[in-house]
Amino acid sequence: MMFPYFNQLHLPVGDSICFDWISRRADKCKTELRDQMDCPEAELLVMVKASPKNGYVKGDIAGVPAYSAVEKDTLKSPPSENKTMKTASTIAVIATTTFYLCCGGFGYAAFGENTPGNLLTGFDFFEPYWLVDLANACIVLHLVGGYQVFTQPLFANIESWIAKNYPNSRVIGKNFTCKLPWLPAFQLNLLRLCFRTSYVVSTTTIAMIFPYFNQVIGLLGGLNLWTLTICFPVEMYFKQRNVEAWSTKWIMLRAFSIICLFLSAFVLIGSIEGLMRARLDSVRGRLLLIKKPDPTNAAGSARWLVSQNSWGVLNTISSDLGGAPFGNVVSFSDGPPGKGRGIPYFYLTTLDPTAKNALQDQRSSFTISEYSLGTCGKKDPENPSCAKITLTGKVLKEKSKEAEIARSALFTKHPEMKGWPKGHNFQFFKLDIEDIFLINWFGGPKPLTVDQYLHYKV
Repeated sequence: MMFPYFNQLHLPVGDSICFDWISRRADKCKTELRDQMDCPEAELLVMVKASPKNGYVKGDIAGVPAYSAVEKDTLKSPPSENKTMKTASTIAVIATTTFYLCCGGFGYAAFGENTPGNLLTGFDFFEPYWLVDLANACIVLHLVGGYQVFTQPLFANIESWIAKNYPNSRVIGKNFTCKLPWLPAFQLNLLRLCFRTSYVVSTTTIAMIFPYFNQVIGLLGGLNLWTLTICFPVEMYFKQRNVEAWSTKWIMLRAFSIICLFLSAFVLIGSIEGLMRARLDSVRGRLLLIKKPDPTNAAGSARWLVSQNSWGVLNTISSDLGGAPFGNVVSFSDGPPGKGRGIPYFYLTTLDPTAKNALQDQRSSFTISEYSLGTCGKKDPENPSCAKITLTGKVLKEKSKEAEIARSALFTKHPEMKGWPKGHNFQFFKLDIEDIFLINWFGGPKPLTVDQYLHYKV
């Protein structure tokens, strides 16, 4: 927000004392400006127009508010600032480009499309833990600093626009002095407080809705890649070097920009698809009532796997196949939501081979996989970190009071069962567990007794 020039300068050209004079004169004008604006944070921007006339340089002093868009010089010279910044930018771009190309190129060469987004934890190995913790701490430090750097220009532009359009508003332009116990007094501006708080709340809410770091970074990269990295530098080069239209250099740079535009469009489309896929995968997992336990908790993992699933493969001994095993996909429930007992209940029809086999030979096993919950991500169902459990025992037909427990458990989790035809002779069954086979991490099956499993409190 610029204020009208209120002081004229006539400075001798080449006189070294003129800059000291500017500084002293600026301090005086700053005091006058603060009194006029009632704004303790107001600063001055000294602008000297390079138009020497009769051995003098004519310039102006303009007042500006201390928004973050007014950056203070922090680079020493010589060498000149543009050379220092050019060198620093070149080193930074080369280093980051080399690092990311190595990660992406070597990762894709080794693992193809299964390359994980997180190289530290994407392979399901979390050791050494200190390295993962250090990497996460560095990411937090990077994001906190980056958040401040990237949002300050946004804050400055929006707040400047509001102040310019509503110059007479005391809420916008007025600073209030606040004093808290044991703390020094500080200035508080309601516009900054309300707008910046709302911005942080809204961005945090969006981040909670889309907690997919790699996909969001890819989306932002697709949006910014061509605009900031290709288009703006090319256009600035045209202006600075006065490149003639339709010259060889103009055509080559323009073609390069257009090709990169199409590549950026493909990157953006792929990022959107990845974000949508991650969102759909998380929706399946988000319906879970209980968070997945730590892999070291065998009983908790087993009970979680049984309580959160709704179907599995029930294997029985087939009399029609000469005693060969027969597997069939069946729905089950171990109890009402949040009140599971760990005992699988089934609602089977005697028209199906599974129920007929169970009535003749009760020996059976029931297998459940975590993959159906959507919490394994892109892992193969056979990956050890994608948990699976096989409960072995006897399938018993329920006619006692436990049949009512089975009815409540099944009809609550599978409401459609209530309308299944009565004439198909559906009956309630349960699996009387005798042995448990659980794999939920690397290192083979986890030792787990039936007693430990049944007495675990979910």
